[in-house]
Amino acid sequence: MIKKYILPVILFCAAVFLAAQDNGSSFFDVPVSALEAKMFKQGDSVDVLLLITPTIKETGNKEQMVITVFQNLKVSYVSGEAVKLTLTREDAKKLEMYAKDEDTIALKIVLRNITDESTMPLAPASFANMFK
Repeated sequence: MIKKYILPVILFCAAVFLAAQDNGSSFFDVPVSALEAKMFKQGDSVDVLLLITPTIKETGNKEQMVITVFQNLKVSYVSGEAVKLTLTREDAKKLEMYAKDEDTIALKIVLRNITDESTMPLAPASFANMFK
C-alpha cells in the first residue's frame, strides 16, 4: 500500500527541486519538532525569526533578542522534522550564516496570516525594549 505513494512523492520532490533551481532559488531546511511540522503545509507564508544573545558593547552583558530576518517566505515542502523554504541563493547563504553564528540560540519560523503579504522593517525585540 505504501509503495504506491513513494514514486509520486519522489517525482513531486524532484519537480519542486528543479523548479527552484531554474529560477536561481535555493532551499533551506529549518529544523522543527514533529508537532510543529504539522502546523505547516506547502505554499504557506512564513517569517523567519532569529533568537540571539549578542554581547552589548556598552555593558559587556549578553542580552537575548529576537530579530525578524526574512518576511513572507514560501514553504516548499514539509517533512517530519524540517520545513523546507525556498529563497534566493544569496538569502540562503545569509540564513546559513545566521544559523551557524556563535550568538544564535535558535532559528524559528512563524506562520503568517494568509491574506497578509506585506513586509516592513521591524526593530529587534528584547527584554530591554519590550515595555518601552
